[in-house]
Amino acid sequence: MFFQRKEDPVKRILTIAAVLLAMVLVGCQDTANNAIVGVNLDATGIHYDAATGKVLINGNPAEPAQIAHWLIAEKPEVSGLKELELLPDSIHLQILKAGMVELGVNQDTAQQVVSAISLDDSKRASITAAAGSCQQVIEYEPCAGGTSAWRFWVDWYCDGDPKDAEYVFQYYPSWSDSPDDVRWYTYNAWVYYAFLISYRANLLSIDACSPGIYLCIGDKGVYLAGSPYLVSTSVLIAHR
Repeated sequence: MFFQRKEDPVKRILTIAAVLLAMVLVGCQDTANNAIVGVNLDATGIHYDAATGKVLINGNPAEPAQIAHWLIAEKPEVSGLKELELLPDSIHLQILKAGMVELGVNQDTAQQVVSAISLDDSKRASITAAAGSCQQVIEYEPCAGGTSAWRFWVDWYCDGDPKDAEYVFQYYPSWSDSPDDVRWYTYNAWVYYAFLISYRANLLSIDACSPGIYLCIGDKGVYLAGSPYLVSTSVLIAHR
């Protein structure tokens, strides 16, 4: 006679809970081996043909406004957008303006933001080099178990330059560690693209010597991403 072993229901519940907890607590991982954040290692549908200067979406030529719409409405995998860095700056500016308008920023403001931003790497590097010991550059890295900002406000001094305004986004992660191990990530393709192009996907963290994480992002960068509310809900902070 064969007897079927009766499983302890309490033990089963604890086992399931342990698995779920492990999934939540897992940190940032190399995208080459990462399947937990929806990374698609196959073609994402967008390709830049340097020979012709055209951007192809699903094999079809796409204008800047179409690219912006695709990023916002079609919600492609963030992992497949790196190739967009190859586009000329003039096309990036057209995409960014079209995307801001689609997200509700009025035409005049969108044009002012695009006219004021610089995609020059040397200028971008000088901003990060001026950061003090309690300021850190938070790099982008696909993660899981992150947290969104719980509040934000306008600040004129968080980057050390009072000539323009910034937004500060405050995070209260459930862990405390070296700011060197903190990363940001997002599932929002447009927010990632906006910060990839304007900041090379590096965000400034201020007051890193205090508990919590405070991101300092220029108002132009926030407008590029769409709005401070969209940034607060889309930019997630996690432990590496």
